[in-house]
Amino acid sequence: MDGFAIIMIICGLLFILIVVYVSSCISEEKEERRKIINDKFNNLIDFETTKKIDHDDNFIFAIDEKHQKVAYIDKHKERIIPFEQIYKVEYMENATIVASKSSIRTVGGALVGGAIAGGAGAIVGGLSGDTKMKNKITLMQVKLGLRSINDPALAIDVLKSGAGIDPWVEDYRNAIKCVNDIVDSVSVIIDKVDNCNRIQPTEDKSHSVADELSKLARLKEKGVLTEKEFEEQKQKLLNK
Repeated sequence: MDGFAIIMIICGLLFILIVVYVSSCISEEKEERRKIINDKFNNLIDFETTKKIDHDDNFIFAIDEKHQKVAYIDKHKERIIPFEQIYKVEYMENATIVASKSSIRTVGGALVGGAIAGGAGAIVGGLSGDTKMKNKITLMQVKLGLRSINDPALAIDVLKSGAGIDPWVEDYRNAIKCVNDIVDSVSVIIDKVDNCNRIQPTEDKSHSVADELSKLARLKEKGVLTEKEFEEQKQKLLNK
């Protein structure tokens, strides 16, 4: 056996050892991540799980229907979000919005939109076959729009790949199943909140006006308002 053959064998063995070592490190890291995430989830306070969605041990997205809130937990963060704060859910592949659903009302009743594209159960196959065949997927992200000034959004990276993956491989199919579960569940939450907000007791306008007139009359009696000012304010109330 010549020297070149020996070098090739040594290189081959070194390559195998490196592959085994890297695989072992990845496995240990994955196990550590799983433990951290599950420990956080199990220690949630006042959270009764109605539905739990996890994917590849990267995160947990859970729903508590009794207390009307969702939980998102990954290795680095933990967020508890009341149903009422969620007004929109979007699914993006790379930089393209594939599906989006938003609330039709805010808490106060102002119109803010509706289903924009796709919708519950409509994500798989949402892109054309030509588009899927040409582009590798580098990012699959679900984004929740929230009524919060400090934290106005929650971005969930279901899949990230620097090299990109093809949309017919198993990793993509597993990821899109997770995406569908999250988007469908959040769509139901948005609809439930909308339905609750539509059923709001109407204000007794006549009672409100009567109260205001009584206040004006007392101010006039005390001399705070002149007769002319009283009449002006009274007309404003009656003309509302």
